[in-house]
Amino acid sequence: MTAHDDAPPVSIDAMALAYEAFQGCRGFLPGTEVLLAIVDQILPLVARTATTIVAVPPTWLGALLPDVVEMLARAVQTVRAPAVTAPQVLRTIAIAIRELLRLWSAGERGAIRSLGYALHPLPSLVRAGEQFDPKYFGFNLRVAAFHWAAYSADAQHALAALAGVDPAQVAERLARPGFVVEMFREAPAREER
Repeated sequence: MTAHDDAPPVSIDAMALAYEAFQGCRGFLPGTEVLLAIVDQILPLVARTATTIVAVPPTWLGALLPDVVEMLARAVQTVRAPAVTAPQVLRTIAIAIRELLRLWSAGERGAIRSLGYALHPLPSLVRAGEQFDPKYFGFNLRVAAFHWAAYSADAQHALAALAGVDPAQVAERLARPGFVVEMFREAPAREER
């Protein structure tokens, strides 16, 4: 047993961590896979407690740099409404984190960057306690859609639901010129074209 094992839990803002993970995906930054894995470990606790401020064992954060842990602890002080008021958004974040981990393992750089961009505003909505309006996710869906074929059916369903559409509608819109938005100069996998 190490001194870290019996250290008191650290209160962190889980949505600040999710935001950092999505930002890391946007830039395909080194270390982002570690952030994704930590968020994946913490999100069930957020869902169970229905709050974005969670106390976690320091060992859960062991792979993070000390300044990142400090930032997460400081972020707790800026949360306006820690209660989760948008459970659909939280479920989508959880699905997306697992999807991003899968894509990272597969080396799907373009899909990771597009999905990270599409989802980066979601943690702030949860963190601020704001209700989610699907009409504001349309552009983000179009960014994610550039790599639609790379995403699992679960991820496609969750993304479409956030925009208030059916995945079949997204598939139909993919053929329309101008529907998808290419944010990054990385072509989709060959089978997507």
